[in-house]
Amino acid sequence: MAGRAGLPRPYRPRAGRTAISEQIRNVLHDLKNTEMYPHTETLLYQAARAQIVEQVLRPKLAEGWIVLCDRYADSTLAYQGYGHCKYG
Repeated sequence: MAGRAGLPRPYRPRAGRTAISEQIRNVLHDLKNTEMYPHTETLLYQAARAQIVEQVLRPKLAEGWIVLCDRYADSTLAYQGYGHCKYG
């Protein structure tokens, strides 16, 4: 786990990489779900991310890893917020 100079290597998770978060992602991307409300979509994305935090990220942090997550809250605001014209 240690990198150069004895510092922990960063852990960079890939989005949607637990069994449950993948199932949620499948619901979100299923073209049959045409009646999904924007709030529902946002909450499902948050549920998938919560699963990843609890199942993947917290254990890595407990092991001493440095966890890097880019586009986490920003992507939600951009895609579920501005994407549905809720802000701006």
